[in-house]
Amino acid sequence: MSHIRIENVKIIGNEPVKGGYYLMSFESERMLSALPGQFMSLSASASASAPGRMGHDMPLRRPFTVYRLNSGITEVLYKVAGRGTELFSTLRPGDAISCLGPKGNFFPIFPDGPKAGADKKFLLLGRGVGLACLAWLGHELKKSGKGVATIASFRDESSNLVNEYIRGFSDAVHEIFDEGGTSSVENVRRLIDEISPAVIYTCGSKRLARMLKDTPYEAYVSLEEHMGCCGLGGCYTCVVKTNGGEYVRSCKDGPCFNVKEVAI
Repeated sequence: MSHIRIENVKIIGNEPVKGGYYLMSFESERMLSALPGQFMSLSASASASAPGRMGHDMPLRRPFTVYRLNSGITEVLYKVAGRGTELFSTLRPGDAISCLGPKGNFFPIFPDGPKAGADKKFLLLGRGVGLACLAWLGHELKKSGKGVATIASFRDESSNLVNEYIRGFSDAVHEIFDEGGTSSVENVRRLIDEISPAVIYTCGSKRLARMLKDTPYEAYVSLEEHMGCCGLGGCYTCVVKTNGGEYVRSCKDGPCFNVKEVAI
């Protein structure tokens, strides 16, 4: 795993996408080594520009996962959901941020063995912004020659994050919505059984992760949404209980876990 260090980087772009989602990009030498599922802790306090928009308003770093690594550029897709992400949404090209990463463990991709067969799909099951956490994984799975299927669940069409990037690495994309009832657990389970994947990766929904615990499929979950504060292991707000009764920190021991080994 890569060594972690702080790197001050400058924002290249930070544009609204839809429904409160933003796509932020910056150049980072360290993040180019990030593996699917790893994350970074970002702080806007490195910026001296536009006082009042950031700085002292952000005492703790915020954890973000890699959406895409594109020609040396790190892209982060995030949703404005609180004071921290609201401040990030005000960043403009040229503003400086502090990046600590890559951090955490990563999703297994299974480069060898029976799971590498083209007859079995590797399934990404993402809910809302959880799809952003799975996107770089999908890209790397496709790059390694594996077939990829994607089930993308959203509240309604206004929050649909499926785009050409997602479609580019997916052999099949199933877009499901609360509006209309297609995102029900029963329908998701039906889709999964039809795909009959070799491995499932999920992020963004405890409900769907719990459902996977009762299936015969090998499945992994990113619990990156548990990391609400520092992402450094110091605040203990991201603890997860294992089936053995132990408590582990999502930021230090995860964020990627076998879905059948943790309590969700």
